[in-house]
Amino acid sequence: MLQAEQCMADLAPVSYTNGITNLSKLKMATTWFGDCNQGLQIGANSGTVNFHPSPPADKPVDTCRRRLLLTDPGVDRDTVKSVKGERATGTCEWIRENETYISWLKGDLPCIWISGGPGQGKTMLSLFLIEELEEGAQESDDLVLSYICNHQDEKRNSAVAIMRSFIYQILTKRPNLFDHVRSSFESQEKTALVLGSFQTLWKIFTVLLGFYAYPVSCVLDGLDECDDESVRQLTRNLTDYFSSETTKSSNFNLVIVSRFLAGLNTFVQVRLDPDNNAHTNSDIQKFVSRKLEGLEIAVPGFRKIKRKVGETLLERAEGTFLWVGFVTDQLSQKTTCTQISDALDTMSKGLPAIYSRILSKTEKNRRPILSKMLRWVTIATRPLSVKELAAALAIDHTEHLSCEQIVLDYISMCGNMLQVNMDEVRFVHQSVMDYLLKGNWKNELVPEDFHINEQSAHSGIAAVCVDLVGGSILKDKPLKDYEIQQYSKIHPLFEYAIKNWFKHAKAGSGKLKSDLVLDRPFFKRLSKTRDNWLLTCLDLPCKLDGIVFICSDSPLHLASCLGIDSWVEKELRNGLRKVMRLYKPISRTCQWTGTPIMCAVRNEHQATVKLLVENGVVTNGHIAPLSRAVGMRNQAIVTFLLERCSYAENDLIEVLELAALNIDPTITKMLLDYDARISLAGNITRINKSSNQSLIFHSRISRKLKVAMDCGHSVVIRKLLEDIQDVNFELRETFLMRAAKAGDIASIEYLLARGANVNQKTRSWETALSAVCSSATNMPVIRILLENGADVKKDPMALQRATKCTDRRIIRILLEHGADPYATGPNGENALDMAIQGGRKDVERIFREFSTSRLHGGRTM
Repeated sequence: MLQAEQCMADLAPVSYTNGITNLSKLKMATTWFGDCNQGLQIGANSGTVNFHPSPPADKPVDTCRRRLLLTDPGVDRDTVKSVKGERATGTCEWIRENETYISWLKGDLPCIWISGGPGQGKTMLSLFLIEELEEGAQESDDLVLSYICNHQDEKRNSAVAIMRSFIYQILTKRPNLFDHVRSSFESQEKTALVLGSFQTLWKIFTVLLGFYAYPVSCVLDGLDECDDESVRQLTRNLTDYFSSETTKSSNFNLVIVSRFLAGLNTFVQVRLDPDNNAHTNSDIQKFVSRKLEGLEIAVPGFRKIKRKVGETLLERAEGTFLWVGFVTDQLSQKTTCTQISDALDTMSKGLPAIYSRILSKTEKNRRPILSKMLRWVTIATRPLSVKELAAALAIDHTEHLSCEQIVLDYISMCGNMLQVNMDEVRFVHQSVMDYLLKGNWKNELVPEDFHINEQSAHSGIAAVCVDLVGGSILKDKPLKDYEIQQYSKIHPLFEYAIKNWFKHAKAGSGKLKSDLVLDRPFFKRLSKTRDNWLLTCLDLPCKLDGIVFICSDSPLHLASCLGIDSWVEKELRNGLRKVMRLYKPISRTCQWTGTPIMCAVRNEHQATVKLLVENGVVTNGHIAPLSRAVGMRNQAIVTFLLERCSYAENDLIEVLELAALNIDPTITKMLLDYDARISLAGNITRINKSSNQSLIFHSRISRKLKVAMDCGHSVVIRKLLEDIQDVNFELRETFLMRAAKAGDIASIEYLLARGANVNQKTRSWETALSAVCSSATNMPVIRILLENGADVKKDPMALQRATKCTDRRIIRILLEHGADPYATGPNGENALDMAIQGGRKDVERIFREFSTSRLHGGRTM
């Protein structure tokens, strides 16, 4: 590369001078580049040599990061600051002295939860923590991750979005870790599936944490702003992660900042209210002082009433920064002290009262359009641009006013409840949406014109979006992504409608029928527009929310994919329940891959799965839906399928092993319990030990036993052991060996009591003792095997394995029981040679000491 740079420096550029060219330099350049043409172009007429280097190929980690990225966490933080304003000087600093937070910093508490009500400054506290942690990590290898959820932004309100961001941040700051997860992103198809699966992303995240040797600190703000399913998934996985024995030594430390969430009760909590009221009130006082500085400058004589105004604000704030912000913004519109005093006297306590006051002051003739606007902002899956909102409201421009200006005017009529940031219309705070949806919040009634029925609102928006899609160019052909962008310039809401109609239809499913939405041509048995929409979605570079589509013209399949239950019910009523498969199965072992039930399971639509099963669209014995649900770690669907369907024992074993592979102890125990129930229902008869039936029977028990022991299900373990008819049955390993590897003392004692041969060897010469001698945690198992007759003299592999263990006590106890360092195993090696080859001088020294002591005792080696 240096040679190329020098060459180009000499050439820069090669020019004609009086008709003569520096041919030696030109010749040198063309000779150097030769066959490996990198874009060297000789201008035939211009007299210059132009070098256009080809862009370097992306590294795999860069491609992966680009696919993971939804929003940049740094940009998100800057956006929050621009919306909420900078932190008032001196606020949030009390957290540095909090005992729980100090313990978290020291690593004594891996996860803490800071909780507080609406408007209590949680996000500003999160920003402070992130800045503090990043500043502290600058001179170290520590990693700091952060994420700020936003209920109004579909790219920032789901468990999938959170995990994608965390993985993106890790790979951005430590790209060398990519090699450990490269296999998950080896193809575009596989990457697309990974990016839509929370459980797969979670597994990748934990793998990255496991391979990073330094502390990883993380601040997760606003978890309560995610959808309900995401909250359940994250709280469950986080609880399992931090309670697991294998992760207690993890270097991952997490701070969750949110409103109250029942699923987080297992974590140590820092409550802003009431435990830290004094600190919160102190911060609000600082916030009030900063807000009043502007009034002191703008309003003559304000200094005389400043103290009284400040005291009133503090008294009525009820620990809420947002209330102070609303009130001071309204006071800033006043020009005299009298106006400020009068306005302050009418201000009620609490946010709901402020919102009601703002809405009650709107003009009555404007309320229908303002209500519609608030409904769209509340229900939309992402923030709408001003143009999109104008199109949603069907606003026409006038001679003097553009559609956008009219929308901006409507926004200003809603007081400070709405704001426009980077051309996106958002609520100033999540509490505004809560207020509009609840109807009655803290005894404050929402004005009737503005109360939002969520399901009806979703149904209405779905109808608007479906009408727009149905009347578009999609009637004629599927569209590429760039064509969607072009069409959206004419119809600003078109892109939103294409990518979001089904979300609103799912959320408003209960109202679709009564609102006659399903009577539209789009939902007919045959619809070219719907087929073109599906083809368009399949061709989009970013798949829609990770939805796994089945390429079929069946409306039942598509409705099941999307989880629109009222549509599913309509198709079932139309007699399609008998249509199980509309195209050839992929293979003999996955015949149900293309059924409606599989569509619903793969997209984790629990209600749709229930609806299909209850209507007979799945029958007993078909294991694929259960297997898929287990693979996706969806406990709710697994529970339902086990309750409503019956499965063959052999099929269930494969699903059991899949659950164990996914390291999901809860689902594994559910499956083991189910298997135990069906086994009790059957009759176990005596089996001839030499028969093929015995091989099948005991191999099944062996496979189940491994799963049960891995997850520690003692009840199932005992039942399986009692079912064993040949305790010395061997299939790659014996039952005793399996129990020894699991460290299950009770099972070892039970098997020995039933006559298990402690010295039985497998085809690979392994015994129960040699199988456990390489791990320091197995000392209790080793002792009980030796006490029950394990013969180390005839088992040289036990001492050989022990040479690899860091616990020298195992080596000593084996030597005390007669193990011979010079005895060769089936591989032709002895323990002493292995210790020397492994550089274990400590082990070699122990062998020499025992050799000497045995010689002095009259025994030779």
